[in-house]
Amino acid sequence: MGRIRHDGAVKVRPGRRASRLTGMDVRPAVRRVPPAAGAVAASVGGWALGTVLGAVGKMRRGKPLHPRGLLYPARLDVRGAPHPWGVPLLDHRAEHPCLVRVSRAMGLPAELPDIHGVAVRLPSPDGPADVLFATTGTGRLTRYLLLLRRSGLSPMTTLLPVRTAAGPLQLRLVPDRGTTGRRAWQVSAAGPGDARWEPVGRLVADPQPVAPDPDPPLRFDPVRNLPAGMTQYRWVRNVRDPAYVLARRWSPASIWRAARGGAPHDGGRSAAPPSRRDTRTSA
Repeated sequence: MGRIRHDGAVKVRPGRRASRLTGMDVRPAVRRVPPAAGAVAASVGGWALGTVLGAVGKMRRGKPLHPRGLLYPARLDVRGAPHPWGVPLLDHRAEHPCLVRVSRAMGLPAELPDIHGVAVRLPSPDGPADVLFATTGTGRLTRYLLLLRRSGLSPMTTLLPVRTAAGPLQLRLVPDRGTTGRRAWQVSAAGPGDARWEPVGRLVADPQPVAPDPDPPLRFDPVRNLPAGMTQYRWVRNVRDPAYVLARRWSPASIWRAARGGAPHDGGRSAAPPSRRDTRTSA
């Protein structure tokens, strides 16, 4: 595994994980799909998916996925990654205030299984930074498979890797069942080929959601609003970005409250956006 020197450079450590530092550039000599063809295929698939989700959002007059949820003030306590990734949020011990939205992807009745999700919004000098999790497996292959669960107390991952100085990165949340009265998760990190997830911190939500609206019209964008040190791979952007673009265009947040008829006050705390950027207009 590589480590980050004090001068900011990445030093390669010999061994199994050294290939991380090339950002997926170390590959066997096999015939590959031309990059241009792959980009076109990803873009076509992305706009097709975006068209479907945008239409669903327009019909729902709300979010096409994760239409209802609860937003909580929270904090992310980072103890520091054992092997630095070149991502300040993960590499350095610190406590970060944030917002956490807990939801179900399809919005099915509570008694039915659904894909559960956790969206995390972190403060940043340049605007909000968003990281999204969904219920998946946690093995080398199953972490790419979305899973229906009856309970949100199941492991979640970021599903697709992001690019870092140390190579592709995935994050995992595991519910902390030892915490009473509030939602909490253990946070860990791994590369796509790693069998072991390395602990990096803990995410803890307040007992009560924000007020007066416990589900304000926030939109999260894990493609454009990433923490410093993370970037999306081009094929991921091509697949995911159209869904967020068309959802914003066909179902703007301004119509949600009218469609829902407002939201009741539940005694929670107010939502103070952890950023100077207008969080209601991000996707």
